Amino acid sequence: MYSETETEIAITPDTVLAVLRTMEGAGAGLRAEQLVEVITGRESTALSERHLRQSITELRMRGHPACATPDHGYFWGVTEGEIWDTVRNLTRRSLTGLTQASRMTGRTVQELAGQLQLELEEAQNA
Repeated sequence: MYSETETEIAITPDTVLAVLRTMEGAGAGLRAEQLVEVITGRESTALSERHLRQSITELRMRGHPACATPDHGYFWGVTEGEIWDTVRNLTRRSLTGLTQASRMTGRTVQELAGQLQLELEEAQNA
């Protein structure tokens, strides 16, 4: 899934986790390009940043407090407030996408959210 030809050290959920755990709290946060450079020792690229975002998503799906805010960048959430700041940002982005989809399809956000829930349940049961 991740190419090692682009970076000396592959950007995977495990390599991101190892570094992120050392970055406790919002004050230790880094922007994506900075975090890629710390992980790999090389300059960030669009592809390496995409791999970082995919890895962050995977870590969150595993239940890790892989936090990020526009003001602080990526960091290991250590307080409930830090985690909820990230949750609010993720929720806002999701709602913005659902609102756009609603307008494009003429369906309500509730209808779309219900359809997405069914699709998620089907995917989990597959």
